[in-house]
Amino acid sequence: LPDVVAEIADHENFAGMKECMGHERIAEYSAKGIPCWSGNDEQSHESRYKHGGQGVISVTSNVVPGLMRKLMFDGPDDELNQKMQPLFKWLFQEPNPIPLNTMMMQMGVCKPVFRLPYTYVPKAAREEIVKLVPELGAENFYGSEPLKVLEDSDFQHVVPVDDH
Repeated sequence: LPDVVAEIADHENFAGMKECMGHERIAEYSAKGIPCWSGNDEQSHESRYKHGGQGVISVTSNVVPGLMRKLMFDGPDDELNQKMQPLFKWLFQEPNPIPLNTMMMQMGVCKPVFRLPYTYVPKAAREEIVKLVPELGAENFYGSEPLKVLEDSDFQHVVPVDDH
């Protein structure tokens, strides 16, 4: 247990930890009565139901909120957890928020505009995610438009402006 966590865990404003070091660390916090949320979507189900985690601080919940809620609050569901693993893998193939933003753009939730240095995932990955949607059910994905493959030319990039 990191010393700093032990020092602040009893503070009135301390709510708990987001932990990305895996199940063992979550179990260690839980054993000491420290609430802990997984920061790894792909491990969150096991962390919650087998290692004492409270839930997850989730990227995936931005695209399939109902499925993530079910995974965290409806009891152990190893079948759903396994079914979601390809989506977790896809969302974390590149550093966050690149795949998430690309997917939200493919869903029509936001305009296909990236602020540099961020950019879209390769077209092969954009095609792959469209093929994954039916396996989880299109009705489970956020947004009202069907997921579509965007061409490279559909994306725009903007340069951040420093106002200071």
